[in-house]
Amino acid sequence: MQPIGPVKPDLVTITAGAFLMGSETGADNEKPVHRVWVDAFAIARYPVTRRYYAAFLEATGHPPTKFWDDPRFQLPNQPVVGPSWFDAVAYCKWLSGQTREHYRLPTEAERGKSSSRRAGRVRLSLGQRATGRLARSEPTSRRSGDRGSQRLLD
Repeated sequence: MQPIGPVKPDLVTITAGAFLMGSETGADNEKPVHRVWVDAFAIARYPVTRRYYAAFLEATGHPPTKFWDDPRFQLPNQPVVGPSWFDAVAYCKWLSGQTREHYRLPTEAERGKSSSRRAGRVRLSLGQRATGRLARSEPTSRRSGDRGSQRLLD
């Protein structure tokens, strides 16, 4: 597989708003269900593929993910399988430097909002829904207390 350089992800905007987060039947650290406000953000329509991650590995010398050589996960357009949190943070840092835009991992609340029925899930091809692992942050206002919109990538 020939890696290609960094490409800005296709982003989908998720509007600001509140949603219910948590579970009454899940683990103790998920209880209780509570209302959470999330500022507007954009999230990648698709996960990071092996082709794009290969460019990151080649450019940085970062060690490959645990499943990088697994024959089940070798197609260039498959999502990267098994990256650690540290791998994802390193990819965000590299992508930010290459594109001159700030990318980061989404918060737990942003991930929840992007997949929440009450948030108006974003429909993708074949009925998939947008979720994200990486994010881009971009201020939209200078008002006091306004953190601006957040752009998230997968």
